[in-house]
Amino acid sequence: MSSSSLPFLSLPLPPSSAGDVSGSEHYYKWRCHNLEKEVASSLGKRKKDKVSMKRLGHGIPKAVSLFLGVDEVVRQSDKHQLLLIGELDDAKFAGMTTKAIGNLKHDWARLNTAFKELVQLIPNFQKKIDNDEPAQLQLFYAELQHGGNAAHGDDIGNMMHSVAIWVNEAFPGAHPLLNPDDHEMPPCGIKHPVTGHLLCPVKYKWEDKEIRAKLQGSAPGFEYFGNFLLHCLFEDPENTIQSEQGFLKSSLLVKVFKFIFTLLKSAKTVNIQDPNDSDNAEGTSNKALRTAGGRRKGHCSVAETLQMTHVTPRALAYAAVQLILALSAIKQWTDNIHGLDLKLFYEFIIDYFEEIPAANTTCQEKVRSFLTGGITSIILMLGRQIFPGVVSAASSNAKDEASRGVGIVVLIAVYAICS
Repeated sequence: MSSSSLPFLSLPLPPSSAGDVSGSEHYYKWRCHNLEKEVASSLGKRKKDKVSMKRLGHGIPKAVSLFLGVDEVVRQSDKHQLLLIGELDDAKFAGMTTKAIGNLKHDWARLNTAFKELVQLIPNFQKKIDNDEPAQLQLFYAELQHGGNAAHGDDIGNMMHSVAIWVNEAFPGAHPLLNPDDHEMPPCGIKHPVTGHLLCPVKYKWEDKEIRAKLQGSAPGFEYFGNFLLHCLFEDPENTIQSEQGFLKSSLLVKVFKFIFTLLKSAKTVNIQDPNDSDNAEGTSNKALRTAGGRRKGHCSVAETLQMTHVTPRALAYAAVQLILALSAIKQWTDNIHGLDLKLFYEFIIDYFEEIPAANTTCQEKVRSFLTGGITSIILMLGRQIFPGVVSAASSNAKDEASRGVGIVVLIAVYAICS
């Protein structure tokens, strides 16, 4: 057998004697080189693991909770679990009205769902919170939250810039055009003819000059952020008969969602002026989602990092908040825009899909008599556009979860009934 057929024979051998200077030098150079490679590989693996955890933290505001930190999600979920098993101290509700107690319980239930998403997102999360000491957990929570806050900040800046460009491209005749780098010069929000229309509640006719002037001047009874049913969220806001079926199906919202969760080229395929465009209807191929956007090889989308195969209520609520921010005349993150409480808006969309925010059984029975089937169509329609070609159990789960939701008119009625 030749030495060429035995690869290990080509490796340097230890020097045969102390006097073998050339052999010794060659061997130890080889050993030093390999040790350096091992150290570099080890450091690289540690760095990769750290980046991976940071990227998972990026998903917390997007897929778990936008307004509460990881530690608070865990605490509120614990209260929900204690309530379910009858071990919650009744003193928690001392002095509270029935309405307040019902709202608090619903908040806990919503955050329990957020906790379940957190367990799915972060590997071994449940094991860690069960076994680690409180001090260790606080450091762990802080690391995750730091990653989430950084990603959220990036999304705000990116969306403000990109939405301005998209609006200018879709409405080139608008005057003035938006400045992607400065939301105040010229002003966007309700003062701008295009963004004002997009932010206008569907109950108002923006084309009516008198109504438009009252909205722009915040006249009594015309506070434009008085409700959450804004033109920018609807597929066809002018068709009032079909408005419920078009809620959260706007091509602009789909474009924002794709920009955040998939790849850049995927968002570019969405035509915000033509909801019936073939790219909007059919979506982008899985291959395009994996290779588009000019990303370097090995870089995956947020959806791939979070292992998302279908649209989730929390991800959709996150995208909707980003859209409202991007259309508004603000420069940085805020939870209240001219009277619009973004936290309530975010929870409104989540509740639209997840649970009926009823304070008691009687309230739930009143609402259930008005249940509609519009929720499933939203999830499945967006899923086809954003995750085309994906056929999995997740799609069935999305449909099952969506079927528990309520229609838009019903949800508004629920808040009124429980008030």
